[in-house]
Amino acid sequence: MNRKTEKKILDEIRKSVLNKDNELKKRQEEKEIQQANIEALAEMTSLSESEVKQIAQLVRDEVSKDYYQKRKRNIYIFSTIAAIVLITVFFLYEPEPEVNIVEETFDTNAAGWDEFDEFKFKRYMKDNSYIFETNVDGWCYWDDIPVDLPINYAVEVRSKWQKGKFNSYGFSLLTSDDAYFSFQIRADGAAHFGKTVEGKWDIDDSWLTGKAYESGEQKSNVQRVEVRGINFKYLVNGNFVREGVLDLIINNIGLRSCGEQIIAFESIRVVDLDTDEVVFLEDFSTPNKSWNPCGKVTKHSRFENGSFIFKSNTADNCYWSTSQKYALSQNCEVSVATTWLKGESSSYGFMIMQDEENYILCSMINDGNARLVACEYDEYINIQNHVSTSFDSAGKNQFTQKIIIKDGMVQYFINDQFVQEIALGRVNPHYLGVRVCGKQTVAYDHLSVTIFE
Repeated sequence: MNRKTEKKILDEIRKSVLNKDNELKKRQEEKEIQQANIEALAEMTSLSESEVKQIAQLVRDEVSKDYYQKRKRNIYIFSTIAAIVLITVFFLYEPEPEVNIVEETFDTNAAGWDEFDEFKFKRYMKDNSYIFETNVDGWCYWDDIPVDLPINYAVEVRSKWQKGKFNSYGFSLLTSDDAYFSFQIRADGAAHFGKTVEGKWDIDDSWLTGKAYESGEQKSNVQRVEVRGINFKYLVNGNFVREGVLDLIINNIGLRSCGEQIIAFESIRVVDLDTDEVVFLEDFSTPNKSWNPCGKVTKHSRFENGSFIFKSNTADNCYWSTSQKYALSQNCEVSVATTWLKGESSSYGFMIMQDEENYILCSMINDGNARLVACEYDEYINIQNHVSTSFDSAGKNQFTQKIIIKDGMVQYFINDQFVQEIALGRVNPHYLGVRVCGKQTVAYDHLSVTIFE
């Protein structure tokens, strides 16, 4: 150890010893002062030193007791005030609960909404063809136009089966919708002739195989009927099928498709057999205005200009589309902005769903009536009466339907106006559905879900 370090240690020892000596002297002085006071008090009074010491000790004890009680009381008061302050801060400045907000703008179908294009039939012009899409098993749909026919003539109809089932299609020579002759083929190669009077089959031949091109050949079939007077001969692609008598007055030529399939009718040609002149030609490049392209939709949906357009077209039926993306809880808020576009007055709205059999329905009508309905195990267990509101629509008004789920209850609002409330019951909300009933079209414009943690 060097001298410098040793000197530093000695200085510290000297300093500590002096401090201790001063402390002892101070204590000795205090004791001497106390003793001197006791002796002085004993000389001044008739009390002995021992009696003065006893009194002094009693006084010291009493003062110490008051000091510690006061200190204890101050600590208690301080602790109480601190607790009150903390409680006040907790209640006055309670932090807002955490929320999770998700929004749906319907620009695309990123959320996986169910999309529909269900119909009974659709007829439309496309690529110089008249397309028939039929979608109901056992039903036939047709479109016909008036044609002036010579005494002796031939009708040729060119068509191609595109996809679907091997149901009948072809053309008809009609007196009316209840009286006509039908010339039909199928995509399995079979051909048929029939006659209907008063809406019932009068002639219903057996199907003859091997007459038409089959679906795999991807060829257009040509059906030809040659009529001389009232006698006819029916051929398919030059293959003889049948001959007979046309004993009804023929006013129209109609195109016809049955069942579930898509047919492209490519042309119709009528030739005068006496002059070989083409008296009627339809190649659908510039379609005859007498045709009636149309369709009967069951339900249809599409995303258009930031809205989910939902059309229902069946009386007394309801359809819904669901998305599993927007998870719900028993403490949340759902807001849906809708615009009623057209149709009849029937219910539409949205559903908070556990599954397809358990849900709460928020339903309004374009006349302004609204209500809540609870469904459990596929049965309506709580159907509220309609509440009249002022929110009726003529096709341009956007309304916001909102529900708040809290404490086992569902509260329903339209444009923030309270409508009804209903118990959540056994329904445990998981996801959302939008719903349209009857014959109407509704645009779902915006949706938001707020989950409160």
